[in-house]
Amino acid sequence: MKCWYAVYTHNRMELWARTNLWGRGVEAYLPRYHKRRRHARRTEWITAPMFPRYLFARADLSLTGGRLIGAAPG
Repeated sequence: MKCWYAVYTHNRMELWARTNLWGRGVEAYLPRYHKRRRHARRTEWITAPMFPRYLFARADLSLTGGRLIGAAPG
């Protein structure tokens, strides 16, 4: 049975980790939002992860023993 798990990633590597999990056939969800960033009198809108360093993955760990998620880069 597939369950959802919170996956801890490297700093600012959430998108890379999500892509690697998708490549392994794992359903991954990374909630993001738009936030305003100001620097040197300039304002820009960026897309940032809602939970920094975390994403959510849905997998059946009884089949893989957790190696499928834990061994993915990022």
